[in-house]
Amino acid sequence: MKISSSILIKSALVVFVVLNVALVVKLKGSAGSDDELVKAGEMRVTMLLNNIYFQEESEGALMDGLLQIESEAGESSRLAALTSGKPLLFLRYSSLNCNLCVDHSLNYLKSLADSIGHENIVILASYNTMRELALFKRVNQIRFPVYRIADNSLGIPAEKYSFPYLFITNKSLTVTNFHIPDKDVPQLDKILLSVIPGRFRELTK
Repeated sequence: MKISSSILIKSALVVFVVLNVALVVKLKGSAGSDDELVKAGEMRVTMLLNNIYFQEESEGALMDGLLQIESEAGESSRLAALTSGKPLLFLRYSSLNCNLCVDHSLNYLKSLADSIGHENIVILASYNTMRELALFKRVNQIRFPVYRIADNSLGIPAEKYSFPYLFITNKSLTVTNFHIPDKDVPQLDKILLSVIPGRFRELTK
């Protein structure tokens, strides 16, 4: 019986939450414990719980196939045309997102590319102008195709939050394997990097 990557991702998040809760409880019960460490632990727990919520909220969402996307050459098309063939792995971010979070997500994406193929990855980004997007792509040496879309336009619940995220979809335009690379939990990224390639290969059979 195969276990979906979404369940594995959620299970990993739950494990991290439990471990961090245990650590916070232990620190609170220790004499002379550092208040800053306790606060940092509580913040980590909140962050991981939010991550689980975001995943559950957006997994299975249906995107708008009529959404207009703009290529680097300035040509407009619809999202449905981009996803009419094989499944693709998408990174979605906005120029308004935390720069460190975007950088981390790009590094994570580059690590995944070696496993699933650079040709199977697409970036959807929101910038005021294509010139700004092209500059960012050149400075960061991004080799994946990038399309510009309007903010809050995909129809995914996660659009209302200010963080980069990834997902896989195909011609159905249904969001699967939704996840958020987390620079503060490198162990989780390692799990994702081991799970997502296998899941992607299953979808391309």
